[in-house]
Amino acid sequence: DRGTVSTRRMAEKYRGYHAWWREGGPHRRFGIQSLRVLTVVPHKRRLRQLHAAALEATAGRGSGLFWFGEDSLVDVEAPERLLASKWTVARSDPAPEPLFHVTPCNPAGT
Repeated sequence: DRGTVSTRRMAEKYRGYHAWWREGGPHRRFGIQSLRVLTVVPHKRRLRQLHAAALEATAGRGSGLFWFGEDSLVDVEAPERLLASKWTVARSDPAPEPLFHVTPCNPAGT
């Protein structure tokens, strides 16, 4: 997201994604149950605006389908930033979360 699309238009897109998800779109299209729509934004203000748009699109219920993060989390020079607990999920009580829950590898099997 570069802020070139209105918040109202983004809410329409989120409504469409949510309807598609509710109707089993991810399973039909990709053969999967879980899917995330990531919106990477340039700053916190835009994140708050689009988070509110996603809540509006889900009639205030929110959805784990929609995740938001600032563009500083996406850096090809530092890909580990994706793992930071700084992503926001479209819920009414958002708290920073990791995009992925990483389980440590135990090669020795102990």
